[in-house]
Amino acid sequence: MGMLLIIIAAVIAIPVIGGILGGMFSGSLPVVVMIIGIIVFGGVLREFVKSRKNLNHTSRRDMDEIKQHITQIETDIADIKEQIADFIINQV
Repeated sequence: MGMLLIIIAAVIAIPVIGGILGGMFSGSLPVVVMIIGIIVFGGVLREFVKSRKNLNHTSRRDMDEIKQHITQIETDIADIKEQIADFIINQV
């Protein structure tokens, strides 16, 4: 996220600096710098989207694992209830 802010600041600052320094930045340099900034911004955005997908996939996998554990616990509880019922019946 920090890199994204730096890129945005650079894209905004280039025309401002060009205006302050006058003719020094006239020509194709600002255009080239802006194109490079856009390309870098696109790369950062692409990596952000990839990391979100990976995070979503990991969360889904964790949720499936939790559901399996809950199912196992429910099965264990049902077995324990049955054992307790059998024990009580045998005591009577």
